[in-house]
Amino acid sequence: NDALPVTDCGCLMPDLHLQNGVVVCRKVSFNTVLKFLLAALLVALVIPLREGASPAVEKQTPAPKNVQVVAVVKSGDGVETGSRRVGKECSRTEGRNETSPRVLFSFLLFGASMRIRMVLQNALDHLEEDSLIVVHISVHEENISGRSDGIDPDWAWIRALNASNPRLTINPTTYRTRGWSGTILYGHLQNFEYASSLWPGDCFAFFVIMSADALIVRKGIEAWVRVHKLSFSINYAGDREYGLPVWREKIRDKIRNDRYPLLPNDVHLKTEAFMNIFDSDYFPRMLHFGMWWKGRKYLNHYQHEGTFYPRALVREIIDFLKGADLFETLPRIGFDLKASWPEEVWIPSYLLKNAQPLLLTTDFSPPLAVRLETRCYSGNDCFTSVERAESLLRGNGGWSSAAKSIFMLKLNYPNLEFEYTSMYAERCKKTDPACCNFESVSSGRVGVNKFFKLGHVRNNSRTPLEELMQLSPNNECMAWDQARAS
Repeated sequence: NDALPVTDCGCLMPDLHLQNGVVVCRKVSFNTVLKFLLAALLVALVIPLREGASPAVEKQTPAPKNVQVVAVVKSGDGVETGSRRVGKECSRTEGRNETSPRVLFSFLLFGASMRIRMVLQNALDHLEEDSLIVVHISVHEENISGRSDGIDPDWAWIRALNASNPRLTINPTTYRTRGWSGTILYGHLQNFEYASSLWPGDCFAFFVIMSADALIVRKGIEAWVRVHKLSFSINYAGDREYGLPVWREKIRDKIRNDRYPLLPNDVHLKTEAFMNIFDSDYFPRMLHFGMWWKGRKYLNHYQHEGTFYPRALVREIIDFLKGADLFETLPRIGFDLKASWPEEVWIPSYLLKNAQPLLLTTDFSPPLAVRLETRCYSGNDCFTSVERAESLLRGNGGWSSAAKSIFMLKLNYPNLEFEYTSMYAERCKKTDPACCNFESVSSGRVGVNKFFKLGHVRNNSRTPLEELMQLSPNNECMAWDQARAS
């Protein structure tokens, strides 16, 4: 299954394209071509003779076994991340439940390969063996290892994982992603499209939008998704210190009685991201095609990290965006169009208007992630309590039913990269509770960027987390506890 260079492909009828470092070669044998031509001739002769025949029913059929498509995925700097056969079988891990719907997790990853490896390892450690993972790696990322021999153990690990793990694939289409831009929603929906081409039919039933800086802290996401089927809220879901059934029924009551919290105009004028939407050239299309009601200056808004949806609903949303000529508008937002939050506004707004029957009959839940912040605005998906963080990471229980929806933790204000959350979790779980203080979580810590700036070299024998943890000061908890007390 090694990928061949374009010039050496040797296909009888090559179907080749080179895009962003991706080579795709379709090898078709002479016998296959002959069979195809004979079949086409037979169909052309027979179908006109079948008067009154019923319309053909569209049916998905597997590709012929002798048709091989191999994609070589490369990072932004040209480093291969592995070869992958396109059109994977929807096989189950031996002993797994055949009737349990599979879940697809979508990641948009960026930064050094050391960090990307940490995110993927965290996912593999906490997700079910049958769960599917699709990954997009931002096109502008650099491959740095600090090694003079040019060997990057983390890219080697990623490449081997992509080539050998049947439940993980890297999207061969890559481009630059950026926060506060439409590339976030666009990237996840492109991941969905690519995964659907690999795993068609009913191979997966649910789609989860993951975050590059949110750490999965406990297992059980798939079981939760299968029960609740959909994540939703009217505005942010808050600190989760409430009963989930009561919270859900309040939202349903607003839907039944058409009592959405319409924000006054001055709020939009003070919120740049909302103002950018209302003043945009695409907002009239959103109204015309029915993403929101005409004349109502309100857009639903909640976090995208950890949101999950049924597969059919995601397909419906993509078809809607394409029909409204909004899908290809997404990559422009935040670049030649003013920045906004498409991933946190467009889908929530679409659901509130167009998926009300589903919302009234589904036991939806808040998103799967929560933000741990030194400052937490009322109503946001966040909390500031060190005790709650400790309880979450140590699995002490005693949570409200809504808090049971929390499976991922993201550090905000300060907004820190994935490795800091990972080190914080390790420190909080395995040491004195005083170490759960997160106000100085980056103090004295060496993150991925700082690791290379200080001239450190990656060690093949250590995982990225082990590499960073061994650079931490031995008395870190004491120092942070003293600083907090003072």
